[in-house]
Amino acid sequence: MLYVRGQPTDYDEWVDLGAEGWDWQPVLPYFLRSEANARGGSALHGTDGPL
Repeated sequence: MLYVRGQPTDYDEWVDLGAEGWDWQPVLPYFLRSEANARGGSALHGTDGPL
């Protein structure tokens, strides 16, 4: 399985277009919780999630 979450500016642009609550900083914790990054965790990648 492969997923691509996009760039932070993609999310910030959605907010500029009216998608309130979808800016990068509020959604990043959801990505961190969902990831099981094989290369280890970081400020941008989680390690204990199902993906």
